[in-house]
Amino acid sequence: MVTDTRNPNPVTRLPRRVPVHVERVDFMTMDDVRRRVGLSPNGARELVARAGFPAPFARVWRSDLWRAVDVETWCSEQAARGWIYEPDEG
Repeated sequence: MVTDTRNPNPVTRLPRRVPVHVERVDFMTMDDVRRRVGLSPNGARELVARAGFPAPFARVWRSDLWRAVDVETWCSEQAARGWIYEPDEG
């Protein structure tokens, strides 16, 4: 640990080359969720408020964000039950 004489708070220095793995995470807004499931804006708000729908991962400004993988997993589970339409890929 190195202490800067101008600032009494300790400063931790990292080695010059630190391997870092950053995983890409795609997020969905409420509008993305609405379009994915095919609902009106009010229907989407009701959907995300239900128990069982993935919780938002983050809140930016006044908007909730969901991890796309969580929403897609939920959609696949609902489609398997026949509760929502799963579009054909291709």
